[in-house]
Amino acid sequence: MLPCMYASTTVEDVAAEGVSFFMQLYFSADRRHMESVLRRAESAGARALCLTVDHAGMPTRLRELRRPLVIPPEVEFVHLDPDPVRRGIDRSLTWDVIEWIRGVSSLPIVLKGLLHPEDGRIASELGVDAVVVSNHGGRQLDAAVSSYDVLGRFLDVVGDEMEVYADGGIRSGNDLVKVLALGAKAGLIGRPVWWGLASGGEAGVRRVIELITTEFEEVMRLCGAASVDEIDGDILFNEPPS
Repeated sequence: MLPCMYASTTVEDVAAEGVSFFMQLYFSADRRHMESVLRRAESAGARALCLTVDHAGMPTRLRELRRPLVIPPEVEFVHLDPDPVRRGIDRSLTWDVIEWIRGVSSLPIVLKGLLHPEDGRIASELGVDAVVVSNHGGRQLDAAVSSYDVLGRFLDVVGDEMEVYADGGIRSGNDLVKVLALGAKAGLIGRPVWWGLASGGEAGVRRVIELITTEFEEVMRLCGAASVDEIDGDILFNEPPS
């Protein structure tokens, strides 16, 4: 699980449920507050820090202009700086933040939101532990390339030097098999979980996970893969058949 900086449930409460999790981070310019968040995550038992790097400000989202997202007044963002003035995303973020994080926390660092393989190379040279190839679900720049189109190029660049995950557009077990066949270590699933939560609460989330798991196992079986380790590019058509 990736508890978010914008969550309304504390990372400590998430940890108390026995959940294995990475702490997702949006970096603000207030380094003192960010240090407290990192230390809280590590103390709570986070397995890694997942820094989202493709959110240098909020773009114009036409869908949300037509139907604005309204946060209920009773919802509190429990990980954000208590001072609203200092809550904004740090738009001046550079690669130097990796060294700063290393000075605060011993947890592995995952960078989420990379699309250019050259960024993967730089991340590897800086000792980043993993990257998430992601276009933020198309919500930041709707003309951005998809994760699927660049995943193979990322793996060509970073090889076995770090783990590579995929995010964006995974809606089924079939999609999950595809990203693993393309070489990703894992796939991140976002919106289906929220849809399940919105439609059926806890039971809805459980049902979504059950459906994806069942589809995943069915596709593996039909592709002749007896284990996850047997999912590779041989089950995909990389070029149209003649």
